[in-house]
Amino acid sequence: MATIVKTKNSNVHGILVGVGFGMFATSKPGMFFGNLTSDEKSGQSEMAAVSTAEGEILWCETADLTIVSVDGEKPSALLKPYFKK
Repeated sequence: MATIVKTKNSNVHGILVGVGFGMFATSKPGMFFGNLTSDEKSGQSEMAAVSTAEGEILWCETADLTIVSVDGEKPSALLKPYFKK
């Protein structure tokens, strides 16, 4: 079975294929003093590979996705046994 997800903004559904974590860093030499005043940027991103109905794989930020079902069941139904009232 599959994990079905939807995008938060457009409610488009897809199949979760996998997830990944990316980091990046860039450095551009400064205009006057070169590497002494370089412009550095860095960051990280948590991404998920999602398949469309046509089988196209797209990368989305995990923060933009919501899980709809796992193996045909809602997450709340799967986790219910683990929560005590």
